[in-house]
Amino acid sequence: MSTAFTAILLGPPGSGKSTQANFLVKELEAVHVDIGLALRKTAEMSTPLGVRISDIMNRRKELVPDDIVEEVLSGALASVSPDRLVIIDGAPRCSAQIGIVDAMLKIFERKVDAAIYVALSEKESVRRISRRWMCPQCNRPFVRGADFQEENAMCPTCRVRLLRRKDDTEEGVRKRFQVFALNTLPVVEHYRKEGNLLEVDGTKDPVMLFGDIRAHVVSH
Repeated sequence: MSTAFTAILLGPPGSGKSTQANFLVKELEAVHVDIGLALRKTAEMSTPLGVRISDIMNRRKELVPDDIVEEVLSGALASVSPDRLVIIDGAPRCSAQIGIVDAMLKIFERKVDAAIYVALSEKESVRRISRRWMCPQCNRPFVRGADFQEENAMCPTCRVRLLRRKDDTEEGVRKRFQVFALNTLPVVEHYRKEGNLLEVDGTKDPVMLFGDIRAHVVSH
C-alpha cells in the first residue's frame, strides 16, 4: 500500500459504513474522518452554526452547504500525519463536492485512491435504522433485539445510556435515503467511471464484508 492512501466511504443509511470504518481503524490503523459525526456534534451546540446545522439536518433533513463541509474536512485533515491511511466518510455527498474534496486533498498532498461503496436497498435501510441505537460518547452502533433488549441499555465500553438519533425515524430514514439516491449515487457513478470504485454488498456479514474491503485497500 502506498503512503498517504486515502479512501472515500459511500453508502446509504444503515449500510454499515461506520462498522467498516471501525474495522479499518483497528486493523489498519486508519484515521476515520467522519464528516457526519462532526456535523451532528456541532448541531447539538447552542451556537449560531449549531442551530443552523440542526435545522438543516434534523428539521429539513437536507444536505449541509458545501462551505461547511469544506471547513470540517480541512480541519480534520490538518491534524492527520501525511503517512496515515485516511478514510473519509460523509463527503463528497453530491457531485458539486467532488471538486471541493479533490482540491482539499491536494492541499495536503493526497488524492482519492479508492471509493468504497457499500450498497443497500431502501427497504433494508429502513429496517436496520429503525432498530439502531448509538452510544453518544464513542458513536458505536447497537441493534435493539440483537445487541441489547432492555429499554435503558448502556454502552458496555463507555457505560453511558444508548440513544437514538433524532432522524432515525422511518420517515427520516426514507427522506435520507431519497436524498442519498438523488445526490450521492451520481458521486458513486463518478468514481465508477474514474475506475477506482469498489462496490460491496452491504447485506453480507460485516466481517466478511471487511475482508473484501481490506483486500482491496492492502493491494494498493
